Amino acid sequence: MPLIIRKSGGVRGIALLHNSGRELIVADNSPAQWSFAQAYAGRAYDLDDVRQLLAKDAIPFAFATKTAEKSQMKYKRTLSQHDNVNKCGWKLCHIEEIGLATRTPLVELPLDILIRHFMLLLSPSNHFVVPLPWGGLGEVDEFIAELKECESREAD
Repeated sequence: MPLIIRKSGGVRGIALLHNSGRELIVADNSPAQWSFAQAYAGRAYDLDDVRQLLAKDAIPFAFATKTAEKSQMKYKRTLSQHDNVNKCGWKLCHIEEIGLATRTPLVELPLDILIRHFMLLLSPSNHFVVPLPWGGLGEVDEFIAELKECESREAD
């Protein structure tokens, strides 16, 4: 299975070969929005389902594509309006930060770092939404800390 990696800049939907031999798919936040929308709709996929979706190019890896980049892209599906939480008036945020904050090429990063990034990017348990006009709250450390505290109180 490939690992989906959110990376600013570069071509979304391009497939890179990691030093380990594992495929990496470069994306923006589209697969996270798609994953959240699927979970919210009550859809759960197993690995075979995901393999089929990838084979059909049915998972979005970009909000939009540039014509000049399409020849480099293995996956060309863009985020539909139906799966775009922004279009529904929400901003999708991550509880645990997922940024890689490195200039090291993705294909050279340790695989364990990429796997953790992938899990945090796509896991609905790492997502929350806020009303789009309040979207900045999703980036405020104190707000996220409060969410984590509420979550831990509920777990007790």
